[in-house]
Amino acid sequence: MLSPTTQLRNEAPVTYYVFDVLALDGKSTTGLPHLRRRTELDDLALSGPRLQVPPYWTDVDGEQMLDLARRHHPEGAVA
Repeated sequence: MLSPTTQLRNEAPVTYYVFDVLALDGKSTTGLPHLRRRTELDDLALSGPRLQVPPYWTDVDGEQMLDLARRHHPEGAVA
């Protein structure tokens, strides 16, 4: 497998966004409810300069989220 050069990594840094955990400790988590998987993901306390776990909300309805998106122009949304 080829690896990017140092120059390429400096010119085009990549950040990995983690939205879900599909397996943990060698066991599938896909049968668990999404909020439980999200709790498991948060419990991993992942962090790093090129690793992000985006925030999520459970107390905001769809209309409120659309309004926020219209006002703040995020790159995207995962629903």
